[in-house]
Amino acid sequence: RDTVNFFGSDEVDIAVANTPAISGLGCFPALFLVEAKGWDNPVDSTSIGAFIDKLRERHIELGILVVAHRVTGTNRNLRNAYYKASSAQVSGKRLLLVRMDDLLSLKDSDQFATLLVKRLLGLAASGTFQLDPI
Repeated sequence: RDTVNFFGSDEVDIAVANTPAISGLGCFPALFLVEAKGWDNPVDSTSIGAFIDKLRERHIELGILVVAHRVTGTNRNLRNAYYKASSAQVSGKRLLLVRMDDLLSLKDSDQFATLLVKRLLGLAASGTFQLDPI
């Protein structure tokens, strides 16, 4: 948690080592990062870009961004943060979006795994963040 890099220039909230046999996340990579933004305002595209840069710098394929409310822009016309997520996928970096409301509605770890898999499938199919309910 909150690991700061050697240079003190950035930090990672959570690094995850995925064990598919235990996690139920067989379609997820062995390593991924989680970034949490508890902001009242929507998370902007600059912050999305900074997280994508962390993934690139560490050669990590997947990142999960947990936001308190939402991100800027729209899915429909790939504006702002949605464009950043779409562009990242073109270069082999995938970014999932999870809202705090999503997490608070879950009853168990199986629902959590289902949510993450649905978001990953939505991202692969559409090319950007997906926020459909589970």
